[in-house]
Amino acid sequence: MSLDVLRGATIAAMVLVNDPAMGPPYLYHQLTHSPWNGWTFADTIFPTFLFMVGASMAPAMARYVEGRAPRRAALTRIIRRAGLLFLLGLLVNGFPLLLDGGHGLAAHLRVPGVLQRIAIAYLLASLAVLYLRPRYQALLAGALLGGYWAALSWVSVPGYGAGVLSPQGNLAAWVDRAVFGSAHMYGGGVPGYDPEGLLGSVVAVAGVLAGYWAGRLLRSGRSRLVTTGLMVACATACVGAADLWASVLPVNKRMWTPSYVLLMTGLALGALALAHLLFDQDHLVARITSLPLRVLGTNALLVYIGSELTAAALGHYHHALGDIANAPIPFFVWAHYLVPRFGPVAGALVYACAILGAWWLVLGGLFRRGLFLRI
Repeated sequence: MSLDVLRGATIAAMVLVNDPAMGPPYLYHQLTHSPWNGWTFADTIFPTFLFMVGASMAPAMARYVEGRAPRRAALTRIIRRAGLLFLLGLLVNGFPLLLDGGHGLAAHLRVPGVLQRIAIAYLLASLAVLYLRPRYQALLAGALLGGYWAALSWVSVPGYGAGVLSPQGNLAAWVDRAVFGSAHMYGGGVPGYDPEGLLGSVVAVAGVLAGYWAGRLLRSGRSRLVTTGLMVACATACVGAADLWASVLPVNKRMWTPSYVLLMTGLALGALALAHLLFDQDHLVARITSLPLRVLGTNALLVYIGSELTAAALGHYHHALGDIANAPIPFFVWAHYLVPRFGPVAGALVYACAILGAWWLVLGGLFRRGLFLRI
């Protein structure tokens, strides 16, 4: 139950961060991503979701890892799932262009994205789980983190040199520009980097594997208090190691630096430990109090895709507002209804809460009927 609870909390936070009526400066600071180095609450959400992808792999992969089912069947399923996730990510990225009739889709479609990163990290982590023993999985995670650190620090980027960690001059940004082309990157390549770029997607495998190990720990049969204690100890070690690493390599979500991966893994472990302590018990109170988040967590993919498409559609259509002839629907609702009642900043958040609430009602109906989107 703790996995569904934390996944639900994560996807709820993701909707609140992604779908407010207005962007900065009409947002609470902790609900905006750090511009470059450093982190906010918003920066914890995506790595926690990736961590939960790994945790969910533990029960799903158990029969293949334990030899109770052929690995070839697992491989087919893994490749199919990763491919579908990647295609769905392209759909989410291309939907605003489709609303405009598809003009510029081929020339400007952003290739990287949230679901694309999940697809790549899930594919690579699943192959590691399927074919490597746990000790070699740990070595792989360490090699990815250490190798990425070395690459960012010592590989020379044309026109910038080695060790440059600026938005345009870092190695990850250069690789994305070389592979995808600026027109197919975040913001049409204007910032010079993509926050869901290729190298960051590969190193994100370490966070997914950490989630898988946490999922295995939950299935180990240890008592709830022992399992919670072990996760808290590992979380503390990750946060401490991240703090030390940050002294030479900053915490940075945009580059997905190793210090960032370790810090976010520690925070996700701590959150899972708390959810496990509170909700993984056969108690009526735990089942009732966890229900709102479980409704979201059991259909997380649907609510993410649905909320992204809903936000894009609402932003596409317009409404006259005073002397503003073509105000997007979110701006119209925010300015006309929410600002007078809540103020500009709280009003932007209330709009995102309304989007989340509407989707919760939809998912609640699906939950009662046992209908869940699975790929």
